[in-house]
Amino acid sequence: MKNLYIVALIFGYAACIIANSVRAEQGREAGANISGLMLNRLCPQPKEAAFFDGEYLLDEKSRVTISMPNEVSKEERSDIGAIFLKYWKFIPQLEFVKKAENANLGEEGYLINIGGGIGIDAKDIIGLKQSLKTLRQLAEACRDGRGYVFQHARIKDYAALKFRGMHICIFPETTLEQLEKYIRLAGYYKFNYLIIEPWGVFPFKSHPEFAYAEKKLDRKKFKKLIELCYELGITPIPQLSILGHASQSRVNTIKHAVLANHPEFENIFETYGWSYCMSSRRAESVLMDLITEIYDFYGKPPFFHLGCDEAYDMGSCYECRKHDIANLLLSHITKFNKYINKLGARSIIWHDMFLDSADPRWEKHVAIGKGACLPSQKHHNSGLAIQP
Repeated sequence: MKNLYIVALIFGYAACIIANSVRAEQGREAGANISGLMLNRLCPQPKEAAFFDGEYLLDEKSRVTISMPNEVSKEERSDIGAIFLKYWKFIPQLEFVKKAENANLGEEGYLINIGGGIGIDAKDIIGLKQSLKTLRQLAEACRDGRGYVFQHARIKDYAALKFRGMHICIFPETTLEQLEKYIRLAGYYKFNYLIIEPWGVFPFKSHPEFAYAEKKLDRKKFKKLIELCYELGITPIPQLSILGHASQSRVNTIKHAVLANHPEFENIFETYGWSYCMSSRRAESVLMDLITEIYDFYGKPPFFHLGCDEAYDMGSCYECRKHDIANLLLSHITKFNKYINKLGARSIIWHDMFLDSADPRWEKHVAIGKGACLPSQKHHNSGLAIQP
């Protein structure tokens, strides 16, 4: 069994498949203390994981057998080698074989066997990269030599969710180094979407007034971080609020990225400056310019976040208050959703401004709740309520 190989001819392709050669050397299951320690390192937790007595040393002389349903291209092989080099500072002997049944491993699926060697069955290149993240989490640097030690194991996993996302805000105080750290951590823990929301720092060319002049991100450096997302298997999603947070700050900071230096834009905001005016054609035009620019900058992803939360003063100006607030909000969001669809994406929004704060069912689900700095404004006839 130790060196049993099965040679199969599949659709004219000769494929050498290692059958149970790794698993046969896994031996008896490891104690609960070791299994618990290994599982504690894995995030997210795999669907199946078993650990066995014994360790395996991975070094430059080791052979790692990787099976995929289809042929692995030269570029993909090079990419996988680069990942090994980045994770472990060397590239072991990589052997790629075809295994048609891997197509049944599930979304981003993989199976890792560690015993007398390391064997990885993967559904596709994404599943293979996810398996290497799992191995990276398990790896221990060799105490007295070169290489990394792995507990004997059998680990099977696949993605239960197609959308696994995080939300990051870039404040004027956020450094690009911090942002890179957050992006890399998201990739390490197998997130595949990252909403990245700049707060008064995006270097717009269409309307440069819409950021703090001295706090704008370096455009080239920020673009490299967007590209890094794609390299790590993460799709970056831009957020640009089209309603509340129009000041691009927190409500209690009394800061305004636009009006602090450009009061000539006051007619696109509500009186308090916190929300965009839903009746202003100029606001609509400016927001669509900003959306188009940041969407292109992020690589035209399949989603765009429009914000729409915490709009305490929405619909309060002399023009907006002539209209039913529910119909006005519906028209505003529908208009921008159609624009996002035209760009080729789907809209994401926060839900809190659709809830009636007077309805006890939504207690603690409405933005902030009582006690914010803006006066309460309720629209009883519409089913919507804005209560700071």
